Amino acid sequence: MSSEWPQHTTELKLLPPVEAAQKVMFDGYKAAGTSTDISAGLAWDPGMLVIDAYRKLGLKATPEQIRSYIAGLKDWAGINGIYDFTKMPQRGLNVDDSIVTRWDTKKNAWIIVSKPGGDPL
Repeated sequence: MSSEWPQHTTELKLLPPVEAAQKVMFDGYKAAGTSTDISAGLAWDPGMLVIDAYRKLGLKATPEQIRSYIAGLKDWAGINGIYDFTKMPQRGLNVDDSIVTRWDTKKNAWIIVSKPGGDPL
């Protein structure tokens, strides 16, 4: 079963670079004639991190160079927040970037019910 990536309403304000990253993802999926789902959303930022590394280092970059590049990134805006791999090695995000969602069976979609960090909307 496919389910929509949780889009937020105006009551949840994200940082402008995160909003911009989400717009790129949603626009890309729309242009491809499909919609996002949880799997696509979870894979988006890691894929974009690797693409960013290749853009910076070139297509002949080694796995070690890519890993080193990503490990040194901070203030990198993805759809899930602002990544800082110097503070949060191997993850880039911490619990303050987490949101709580609930499944809405009528909409067949995940609904965001918290601000980043878990505080209620």
